Amino acid sequence: MTALATARLNSEALFEELDRRRRERHMTRKELCAEIGVTGSSYCSWSHGCGISGSALARVAEWLGIDVRDYLKQREAA
Repeated sequence: MTALATARLNSEALFEELDRRRRERHMTRKELCAEIGVTGSSYCSWSHGCGISGSALARVAEWLGIDVRDYLKQREAA
């Protein structure tokens, strides 16, 4: 298996970065959601550690100007 196949998204770190940049730009959550193109309920779900869809992840990564691979961590062996 490749390293990418055994990795999982560190969604907590990604959300923290998203929220930090939102506050840095003095944006409301509603403004950020409109700019990224996601619903407020999706944003709220992310803040509680719920998953993020691939399309939303792509939009978030583009807005942040990041490579999603920087937010991957290896799964621990079972």
